[in-house]
Amino acid sequence: MLVSMAVLALSVANAAGAAGYIFGIPYVTPGPRTTGFDLTLYETQTLTASLGTASVALVIWISGWAWQRHWPETRDRLGYMLLGYGLGTVILLIGTAYTIAGAIRFARDPAEVGAFTSVWSAVASGLVLVVVHAVVLFRDRGRNGHPVVTTDRLLLAFPALAGLGAVVGGLGLAWHALLERDVMLEQVVADDLSRAVALLAIGVLAYAPAWREFNARTTAGSAVRRFYLFTVVCLALVAGLASGVIVLYSAITAVAGVGEADAARTARTWVVPAVALTAIFASHLTLLMRDQRLTRVADAAAPADPLVVLLEDVRSGRVSVERAAATIRGPVA
Repeated sequence: MLVSMAVLALSVANAAGAAGYIFGIPYVTPGPRTTGFDLTLYETQTLTASLGTASVALVIWISGWAWQRHWPETRDRLGYMLLGYGLGTVILLIGTAYTIAGAIRFARDPAEVGAFTSVWSAVASGLVLVVVHAVVLFRDRGRNGHPVVTTDRLLLAFPALAGLGAVVGGLGLAWHALLERDVMLEQVVADDLSRAVALLAIGVLAYAPAWREFNARTTAGSAVRRFYLFTVVCLALVAGLASGVIVLYSAITAVAGVGEADAARTARTWVVPAVALTAIFASHLTLLMRDQRLTRVADAAAPADPLVVLLEDVRSGRVSVERAAATIRGPVA
């Protein structure tokens, strides 16, 4: 199933790329190497072959899924579905943001059609991964060995995590474009800013509703909530440390006058990602520690089960077996 899904996603991406090329042919002036060569026919054949390969891969995947449906509680099945869903979510969000930015460039200048169609492959493959795996995960709710709410939480966690990453990427790209506006062409700066705004918009749209629903459906004792917060904390820590090291190293080399000439610019470029990742790390670590305190308080406040206490007394020798049996039976009427 894993191999057939990979072939399906790649074939759909290839088909979307061919469709995008066919779409852009009227807007592009043919070069000397393409004179006398029918690009439309070639890309149409590529599109047809890719769709055929995707169909075969889909049939194989459905056959494997039909055979595996008798064991919905296997951990391998759940892990595989979550892997495909999470990977597809990341690809789809980034591809959608770049498609929006490319559409803006195409609307401004039809000759820039390549910026619009070049990311169709990512959107198509991500959409396939998300739809297929989300449908299976939704169908297996309550039958995969976990409560229904657990699957719902997992379906919400991945868009929130990917959206948060897109927000950080958009902030970093926007800051980079603003810093480079005096050394880059105005068109390049405008393109980077459009990509940054698209990433920010898609990231916020993915993160805000997903996190709101996820936060409403989870409690401090939820294992999925702990996993999400711990994952965000770890990723933000690693990425934040890497960004901080780049900032510190570039700043030191710039002050010392050694290394590359643009070391100071590099240090300034990575400041915003480092600050954003630090804020994410601090906020989610605060939530994680708060949940741990609430869980400890709830565990301490929970009354002990009298039967468990009695069995512990028997095990430690403080109460005899006969007395314990009489206590369990209660008084005889």
